[in-house]
Amino acid sequence: MIKASIYKPITMLMVILTVVVFGIYTYRMMVVDLMPKFDIPVVTAVVVYPGANPEEIESTIIKPAEEQVELVDGIDYVQSICMENYGIIVAMFNMGINVDVAANDVRAKVEQAAADFPDAAEAPIISKVDINASAIMSISFTGPANSTELRQKVEDDIQPLFTSVPGVASVDIFGGTTRQISVELDKDMLKNRGVDIATMMGMYGAANLNNPVGEVIGKHKNTSVRTAGKFRSLDEIRNLDLPTATGIIKLGEVAKVKDTVKTITSASRFNGINSVSLDIKKRSDANVVEVAQGVIKRLNEVNKTLPPGFELHLVYDKSEAVSESIDNVIQNIIVAILLTSILLLLFLGKISTMLIAALTMPISVVGSFTLMYFAGFGINMMSLMALSSAVGLLVTNSIVVLENINAKLQEGLDPKEAAYKGTSEIMVAIMASTLTNVCVFVPIAFMKSIVGIFFKTYGMTMVFATVVSLLITFTLTPLMAAYLFKGKKRDENGNIIEEKPGIIGRIFGAIMGIFPAFMNGVRFVYLKTLSFALSIFGVIFQVGALVAMVMFVGYMVKNHMTVELSPRQDQGMMAVTLEMPVGTNIETTDSVTKIIEQRLKGIPEISQYSVTVGGESGFTSVNQAKMRYKMIKRWEGRTRSTDEIVDSIRPYLADIPDAYISVKSTSASEMSNNSAGDVVLEVSGLYADSVIKAADLLKAAVADKIEGVVEIKSSYEAGKPEIRMIPNRQAMADYGTTVQQMATYNYIAVSGYEAGTYTENGEEYDVYFRMQEKDRASHADIEDLPMLTPKGYVSAKELFFIEDGAGPTKIERKRKRTRIDVSMNLLPGHTTGEIMGKVGALAAEMKDQLPEGVTTGFGGNADMQNDMVEEFIAAIIMAILMTYILLVALLESFAQPFIIMTTIPMGAIGVFLGLIFTGKALSMIALMAIVMLIGVVVNNAILLLDEANRLLRSGAMGRRSAVMTAAKSKFQAIVLATLASVVAQLPLAFAMGGDVAAMTQPMGIASVGGLIVSAILTMYLIPTFFWLPNALFSKAKKGVKKVANKVKRSK
Repeated sequence: MIKASIYKPITMLMVILTVVVFGIYTYRMMVVDLMPKFDIPVVTAVVVYPGANPEEIESTIIKPAEEQVELVDGIDYVQSICMENYGIIVAMFNMGINVDVAANDVRAKVEQAAADFPDAAEAPIISKVDINASAIMSISFTGPANSTELRQKVEDDIQPLFTSVPGVASVDIFGGTTRQISVELDKDMLKNRGVDIATMMGMYGAANLNNPVGEVIGKHKNTSVRTAGKFRSLDEIRNLDLPTATGIIKLGEVAKVKDTVKTITSASRFNGINSVSLDIKKRSDANVVEVAQGVIKRLNEVNKTLPPGFELHLVYDKSEAVSESIDNVIQNIIVAILLTSILLLLFLGKISTMLIAALTMPISVVGSFTLMYFAGFGINMMSLMALSSAVGLLVTNSIVVLENINAKLQEGLDPKEAAYKGTSEIMVAIMASTLTNVCVFVPIAFMKSIVGIFFKTYGMTMVFATVVSLLITFTLTPLMAAYLFKGKKRDENGNIIEEKPGIIGRIFGAIMGIFPAFMNGVRFVYLKTLSFALSIFGVIFQVGALVAMVMFVGYMVKNHMTVELSPRQDQGMMAVTLEMPVGTNIETTDSVTKIIEQRLKGIPEISQYSVTVGGESGFTSVNQAKMRYKMIKRWEGRTRSTDEIVDSIRPYLADIPDAYISVKSTSASEMSNNSAGDVVLEVSGLYADSVIKAADLLKAAVADKIEGVVEIKSSYEAGKPEIRMIPNRQAMADYGTTVQQMATYNYIAVSGYEAGTYTENGEEYDVYFRMQEKDRASHADIEDLPMLTPKGYVSAKELFFIEDGAGPTKIERKRKRTRIDVSMNLLPGHTTGEIMGKVGALAAEMKDQLPEGVTTGFGGNADMQNDMVEEFIAAIIMAILMTYILLVALLESFAQPFIIMTTIPMGAIGVFLGLIFTGKALSMIALMAIVMLIGVVVNNAILLLDEANRLLRSGAMGRRSAVMTAAKSKFQAIVLATLASVVAQLPLAFAMGGDVAAMTQPMGIASVGGLIVSAILTMYLIPTFFWLPNALFSKAKKGVKKVANKVKRSK
């Protein structure tokens, strides 16, 4: 391959060009998103049981179903939610399980349990959860119209326009009101006229229909005949004839027919103006940036066609963060390539060398896209961050090759011969160092957790980039060196002629000579200190210094290192969540929401905000609201961070009574979801009363003793007020009716029942029958509800014992135990790892105070964080073992790979020091750097020992001389390779590229710290380990010989 590259350059250039072309082509086809796509195998089962409270749902539905679902293969755990009228079972499977097979297994088990469900329970609905189906954009529609008209316009005109945008999967509508025709019955008139509600609804349905009759056959054409019986106005409904025992009456005599709206369960506002929200979801295979661009284009087109005053506003756009993040990483890659190229020019003094390095790095990056595409990876933060991290590594091999080729040129070889011999000579060492980079990421490919999926994308992208760079190192690098480097001129006798540069050459050489001179000075100092290190006193000094450093780092890690899942980002987004006491109606919740809006209006950094009160799903109640605030960008004048703004806001909202208010900074991945607290403590047990008591105790203790936490909340909700209607069975028997008949009657009277539809201008609207609001507004009204029996109307109190009470609104379970979550948010300057440690210690201290059988643990991101640390420890151990096995196979030695492996803890020392001194936590991003460094830090040792072994095998020198000579000859290559890697990480370490760069900063810091410290220690400890055993053995041998001589003389 090397010879073909040098002597058939055009052929090899075409091969490399093909790699580049395919890379560019596949890049255009790759899916773009913020993070790698992953599927969590989660299956849900929903069982509707009308009229059942959460306790009944738990005992009759959830517990039997849990027993069966727990038996399914691959289950991680089962958690359940018991609500009014329905229960939800969530089966969490281990990563890697086929979710389609899992869904079928869950369906079979739930259907098996359903045989014992109450008869009134409906058939279970089994579905798979798509974790990637969150909204990528949110749009608000405002205008000079009421809520009903706004929603109607969105449903009729606007929603279809966005649904047709390429890549859009669905458009969900929130807010506004829906028109409804209400037939509100008068209690007294029903009694007086003896009208049955069921009869009225049946008469409405029978009178409101269109039916085809047939056709009239004509001589030349046929004519359709149909019955057009649908009501054409509300007056026609009011004039509907109803037969009664006293004669025909009109519907309008016993009821008010109103043009109204459905019961309001949600409200939406944009910048304080009533609005209707549209959430845009993309298809799983669609490019988030392209979809967002299409939606924005359509939004601008629609805005041009809207009547004056109506407007669509872009509230949230995930693609902004995606584009900013990707642009940031691409910018970092470009900056890293430029800095590395400049570094090589300064220290090697050759423009040709800089040109070679400047070309090999981007070609390696572009060539990686093809392998990424066929592996199913997309363009996202993880894959691009891997390429950014790899830039320094990509050029390392080229630096070593160019250094060796340059050395051959100095010996007087022809450029082509120098390129061939210089590359071939160190081919094994380069392959060894490259393969170590590859093998450390193999264990990551087998990680099964969510974090493991992120790491798999990062690790395999690093592997692809490294493989392509190895190809470039053995092809393009020697090819360009052979034709760009100049050999030394010789006279007719073959002697080398020293060329004298011109004036410009001398000036350039003088300027460029500063850095090589500096490098020579550093090398002189290094060799002097290394000579001391390779002595008995030097070894003692190194041992003492190393022990002191390890003890210092251990102390710092124990007392100052914290852990978190991912670094906090400042994307200029803030979420304010409001929760009122259970039972609060939407009007009260909305009024409190408006108070919060008013108090936050004066914050200058806020550019826009949207509000959603209540919701249209079972997981959001009318006593809840969420406000999403977007800040102006830093370059637009914002001086405070989002965390600082959040911290300043909390006192403004602290005095609002009966309200739990959570304020936290958020990110693009969280803006469309209701996220839990930063730390969630799970309290569980077999008995609900014990769990409630324990949760209250722990909540109070956390608030009292743990600093750095705010907005502490228990997921347990006090019982919602309810009016219980307990059947008087004897009275029902006397009146000749049943519980089922009267319960149905009560439901129609209070909640209403859909009797049919009303059509106007081609649109259909629901028609509901129920009692007037004044007849169902209080306990006394419920007692006086008219119940029709075979013996006539009687009051509800005649058939029921009616009492006030309270019932739980929600029961949560996990692993067949009742669970309550105590969640909390963190103040700036605190991490999840720190708070988890404190809360965990507090829970352990309080163990004797908690009721028997209650256990605690962490959920949410904290649970994922623990999984991350455990899996990474296993992955790091596997990476170390595989690296050792590879080195043994390559070096044919068990001892020397062990020496090389000592560089790994040296890198860890640098990582920990870098993170601690910069105040960064050990996060998922930083752990990536640690794994990467396992394969990187050994490269210097491989290069050094490979040269020392070569010199030792020549027989011209001993161990000490061999390692000293190797250190001298490879010093510049090692320093330049390390500096190139460090320089490539500087854009990450300095968080260049805006607010989102904070996420990748810990990786840059950890990499820089690990590379610098490991390189310094490697340059001393590896030669020491190489020399010391032989020195000790020689000294021992001399000692034994000396003793033997003394014994011999004494005889």
